[in-house]
Amino acid sequence: MEFNGYDAFSCCSWRSTLKFSANRVIGISIRMALQLKLNHPTAQSDPPLSNSGTFLKDECSRRLMWSVFGADILLASDEMHVSDEAVCNLGLPCNLWNFTQGTPCTTLLLHDESNDAAAYHATNPNGYFIRILALRRRITK
Repeated sequence: MEFNGYDAFSCCSWRSTLKFSANRVIGISIRMALQLKLNHPTAQSDPPLSNSGTFLKDECSRRLMWSVFGADILLASDEMHVSDEAVCNLGLPCNLWNFTQGTPCTTLLLHDESNDAAAYHATNPNGYFIRILALRRRITK
């Protein structure tokens, strides 16, 4: 089988189109998440709520917003960015046990320096990965 210049060009063209499409999808998802106000916590500011339905709805919104935030950093979309300020009051995702049981809890924030052991325990390990991604973006700016 022979590999010619046209094949190389079409392969590069396909890659650039795919990257362009990924950037567009991330840009659209950022706009949608911000318009839906997924970055505005409702239950996080209150003491842990007794209503687990509200907690689960809010936790799903937080997880979706943090997914968009992480994808934005990892794919470095050129169109639009989620700033750290947009998510500074949004709690990081809670641990799996609290999420599956519907047990309300308070988690760490993106730039939280508190020594609250309960918040550290309630934060999902992916929350620490999100913090590392945010730190990486600040360093590479």
